[in-house]
Order: sequence, then structure tokens, then C-alpha cells
Amino acid sequence: MTFGFHRSLHAVLIFGGLSVGCVHDSGFGRAHDQSEPGVVDIELSVDIAIQRNNWGEQLGRCHLQAALRTFDPKENEMVPYGESGGSRVVLPQTPDTCVHSMLTDPGPPMEAGSNEDNWQIAGEDVAADTILLRSDQQTIVLEKVMLEGDTHRYEWTDCTADTFPYGQVFDLEMEDDPGLQVPGFVVESAFAVGPDFAFDGLEGNPLFHSQDEDLPVVWTELHEWPLIRDQEVGVERTVWARNRAMDEPMPFEALACSPTQTQMVLVAEDWAKLEANTDRYDDTNIVGIQVDTVTNSPPFEAPWGQTISIRSTVSDGGDLHLLAAE
Repeated sequence: MTFGFHRSLHAVLIFGGLSVGCVHDSGFGRAHDQSEPGVVDIELSVDIAIQRNNWGEQLGRCHLQAALRTFDPKENEMVPYGESGGSRVVLPQTPDTCVHSMLTDPGPPMEAGSNEDNWQIAGEDVAADTILLRSDQQTIVLEKVMLEGDTHRYEWTDCTADTFPYGQVFDLEMEDDPGLQVPGFVVESAFAVGPDFAFDGLEGNPLFHSQDEDLPVVWTELHEWPLIRDQEVGVERTVWARNRAMDEPMPFEALACSPTQTQMVLVAEDWAKLEANTDRYDDTNIVGIQVDTVTNSPPFEAPWGQTISIRSTVSDGGDLHLLAAE
């Protein structure tokens, strides 16, 4: 593993991913434990995600993006970070089980790519105009763009379902600009992106399912899991079943399940916890099934002594019409 750092700097770089659930943080964390009062810290957040629906037929969001910001830590003071309001889905503590949550306050609806979409991250104009991500198969250029409120973000404008870099390992590079606060740096084999996957046997828009029957959710991973610096990546899989009123964008209840492999049986006992429609013609509610695969790249120590880790998320799913048990 090779590091390059063009100028010395006291810095904290935190690579953030997506927090799973019905609400998501902004990607920035709180002040680092080693932050020193009076010394400006630098924080970098990276967001790598693709989300599809209709069982892989429709693209919801696709982005590789990053943002930088600086802050001056104060004694006994945490640096604030953005977090959308609303109830959170409880995650199961036992593998291969599901947990039900009522979402009395799911928070405001968010359109992918809108100003309210806090999967999108923002920072300051403190570094070079581009960040380069290099793999054996391609070079991705993240270009700096100005947002509302004089904030900035690095974006990949060519992100599509066909170009998303499933299964690839990337070096991370930022050019040096002596006139800006953040110097250039190079990190080889900084992170990996997880594989694409496809559902086995799930189809229909919506898929009809009876509340008193089990439903196997099975998928096949379409790429090999990459190695980072001869280390295996960490894998987190979550299956969601979010129930919402047909005319409402946000769910009022949800199941969260923790599969250990590429399958999860949603049993009738768990379906019984969700509010079902009376028959096939009752379209009061719709359940969104979603599988999230999160890839956690092994952390490494940066030249300035901080631990850095990057993760990516690949999501797919579809709608399910839940029928009440007879």
C-alpha cells in the first residue's frame, strides 16, 4: 500500500457511507477523539450508492460523490452534523431474524437528487477541483460543483446502472493546489465497491403475497467480492419490508431483517405484524421490499495518523401487495 501526501497537515478524514433505515445522516461525523482545540481539522465524506426498484428494472439513484469541510474543534464541544428527523427502524440483534417497527414520525419525504435528499452530501471549497478514482477498469472523475448556500460537492456526472463500478477496487487521488487549505494526496487501494446482484423468482409490479405464507427472498451476486490490500471486505446485508399508505410517500411501519447469506425467508409470523390489504382489489397499502448490500473496505492509517474507512451500498427491490390472511 502506498500513500502520497503533498504537504504536511494536521487533518482528520472520515469517509462516511449510508446509514440504513428510513432516515439517513449527512455523511459527516462528530468531532474526532484526537481533535485539538484551536487546530483546524479537515473532514472528508464519501458517498457511494446505487438504488434500483421494480426488481432491478428501474434506477432510483446512482452516485459517487464526496465533500470536504473544515471545523475548529472546541473543548467539550461536539461538531454538529445533519440528521433528518423522524422515527428509526429497529435493527435485529439476532442473525437471520426480522424485527418490526412502528414509524409514528417517518420524517419528511425526499426525492432522489432534490435539495432535501440528505443522501447527498455538501461541504466547502477548500481543495482542488477534482478527485480521481482509479481502478484497473476505469478512471472516475469527481468534479466539484457549487450548491445552494455557497456549499460544494464532488460529483460523478456519468453514474448509471451500466457504468456503476461493481466489484472494482479504487485508488483515491486529489491534486495539489498550494492556494487551498487541503493539500493533494494519493491512497492506493483505498476502497472497493461491492458486487451487483439479481433477484431469483421475484417479479410483478406489484408482487401479490398472502400474509399467512412465508416468502423466500433470494438473490444471486453477479461479481466476485474484491480484496483490498490482500484483505477481505466486510459485508452487511439487510432486507427491508416498509409498509406505506398508497397515497403517502413515507412508511408507517417496517420489518428489518438480517440475512447472513444471499437469502432471507420472511415468515408468516412476521408478515402478520404488518397491516395488510383485504383483497387483491384493495390498494390501501403497499409494501416496499428492499435488499441492501453494504461493502465495508478494510480501514487503513493515513499519513497523518488517522484511521480511514470507506463503504459502498448496492440496493434493489420492488413493491409487494400484502393480502390479509383468510
